[in-house]
Amino acid sequence: GLLALLHYGLEIQSLPLANRLAEEYSVMLAPGSAFGYEHYLRIGIGQHPEVFAGGLERFAACIADLRASGIGLRSDWVSES
Repeated sequence: GLLALLHYGLEIQSLPLANRLAEEYSVMLAPGSAFGYEHYLRIGIGQHPEVFAGGLERFAACIADLRASGIGLRSDWVSES
């Protein structure tokens, strides 16, 4: 399957984010820090479409929960306002 690095702008390092995704949301993404890329997650995109879509939905829920809990965006992150 294909692999990609997903860059994100939250104020949380990739290992704790990957652990939270796995433990609380059943989403397995590798922390970018394992490959020398902090604030990235390695995502595999070779899964069946319905399984992949479900994982993306749970990933989005995790990000929304983190934002709601007060995790902000990094100052170096450019976001659309």
